[in-house]
Amino acid sequence: MMDVYFDGSTALNAICYYHKEKDSFEITRLHGKYTNNELEYQALYKAVDYVKHYYPNLDDVCFIGDSEIVIKQMRGEYVCKASNLKPLRWRIIQRAGTRLNIRNFKWVPREENIAGVILEDELHKQKTRKKLYGSL
Repeated sequence: MMDVYFDGSTALNAICYYHKEKDSFEITRLHGKYTNNELEYQALYKAVDYVKHYYPNLDDVCFIGDSEIVIKQMRGEYVCKASNLKPLRWRIIQRAGTRLNIRNFKWVPREENIAGVILEDELHKQKTRKKLYGSL
């Protein structure tokens, strides 16, 4: 099974996915203001889009994140009621183009989410640059 980690950061207003088998990642900065859950869904969409581009069959893909709400909503364990999240969830399902099932999603603690660690490193770098060079 292929593992793809995803995470969103309100501090950076950015999303990230990490493809474990290829040891590759992408960070995307977003414009506008988003809630943490919106960023998590945006990150999952970006991960699904990446996988679909290279691997059309999602049967052997596990999307791993630290957002219990997003993981459980995607697994069907929680109902997605929030009006701001419903379209994001639906967009992921449409992009997947197949029935995603419970085994396609896995929750991990924050410290085990590689995409989250990458975003934390990026935030640390940004703070260091600000400290050294002032506002860029």
